[in-house]
Amino acid sequence: MVSARGAVADLSVATSLNPSLFSSLKTGGFNFTFTHPYSLPELNYMRVCLLLKKWDLGFSSAFLVRASYTEETFSMGKGFAFSPSLSLGTLLSLYRFAIKDYDSDFLFSLSPSVSFTSNRFIISLLFLHTNQPKTLYGERLPFTLIFGVMFSFSPGTNFYFDYEREKEETFRGGLKMAHKAFYWGIGFETNPIGLTSGFGISLKVFDLSYGIRWHSQLRESHIINFGLKSSP
Repeated sequence: MVSARGAVADLSVATSLNPSLFSSLKTGGFNFTFTHPYSLPELNYMRVCLLLKKWDLGFSSAFLVRASYTEETFSMGKGFAFSPSLSLGTLLSLYRFAIKDYDSDFLFSLSPSVSFTSNRFIISLLFLHTNQPKTLYGERLPFTLIFGVMFSFSPGTNFYFDYEREKEETFRGGLKMAHKAFYWGIGFETNPIGLTSGFGISLKVFDLSYGIRWHSQLRESHIINFGLKSSP
C-alpha cells in the first residue's frame, strides 16, 4: 500500500522479510495475499503467512505461477528482543524455481535483520541473501541491503521510507493514515517508477485491504489482502 517495506510493522512484511519487527506487533495471526501481477490473467501470485506471537516465530509461503514457470518461496523467521528498543531477526528461506522440461532449482538463503524502535519511529536494517546462493546455471542471488524508516507524525499518521541497494539503487516511500478502524495510504518507488494506493479496515479479529500498484511501463496490479488476528 505504501510501497516501502523495510520498516512496515505488519504481519505480512515481518514474516516474509523482516522478523526483527515481531516485537513491534501486538498480535500474531494469519495473513493471505493474492494478486494478478500487472493484470496478467495467466500470472498468479499468492502468499500465506503465519505468526506465532508467543514465540516470535513466523512462517511464510509464496507462489508465483505462470504457465510453464513456477517460483516458490518457503521462509521461517525468528525474532529476538534484546530490549524494548532493540530487536534482531533471522530469516531462513528456501526457493524453488521450476521451468517446464528443465530441472528444478533449489536455493537456500540466510537474511538477518535488526530494528530500533520507539513510540515515534522504527529504523530497520535488512541484509538479504547474505550467503548469495548459486543457481544451477552459476548465477547468484545478489546480496541486497535495505534501510527502512517509519516515523509517526501523530497517532494514526505514519510516514515510511526505504533505501534499497542491490545491483542498482531503489527508493520507496509512502504515507499511511488511519481513523478508528479504517486506514488508507499512498506510496511511490523509483526502480521501476511506480505509484501505489490502497485502503482497508482493521477490526479486533480480522483485517481486510485492497491496494493498487501502477507501473511506468506495464499495466496496474490489484492486490487483495486478508488477515486473521490471534491473541498475543
